[in-house]
Amino acid sequence: MLNSLLQSLNIDPLVIVLNVGLFLILLAVMNVIFWRPITRHLDARKQQIKGAHAQVDQTRRDMEVLRSEYEQRIAQIEAEARGTIQQTVKTAQAQREEVLAAARREADELLNDGKAQAQSDHARVSVEMRTKLDDMALHVLLKATGSAPSADQERLVDEYIARTAFTGGQPQQAG
Repeated sequence: MLNSLLQSLNIDPLVIVLNVGLFLILLAVMNVIFWRPITRHLDARKQQIKGAHAQVDQTRRDMEVLRSEYEQRIAQIEAEARGTIQQTVKTAQAQREEVLAAARREADELLNDGKAQAQSDHARVSVEMRTKLDDMALHVLLKATGSAPSADQERLVDEYIARTAFTGGQPQQAG
């Protein structure tokens, strides 16, 4: 029955067997010439891609480590800068206090020197004025009396001027 069917369809079994044999030979040749090299190339490409992914992952991890170190270093630098600024401010405040204290001491010294100078000048001027007043009073006495004042008169004039000097003209009462 198969033979009658094949003859009715004009199919030669030898041609089918030869076609199947040639197809199998073609598959073997294609496998050797095309499929194996293509498969090897695809496998190598797959390995390259895996290597590239691994390298990207490693680079990403390295970048994370570097970023973390960078952030730590930045935080450390900021802390050091804050500490330096605080120390500088403290030093500046201490220097300011030292300068102010030195200025106060110098001002006090100048004030004390000024007071001492004023007292010295006051005493010197008082002595000069008293001497001039004595001389003028004795000169007036000389002109008024026409003769040189005696030692007692000079003593009385000195005592009077000493009691009344720098009291606003009011004689001081001897104790």
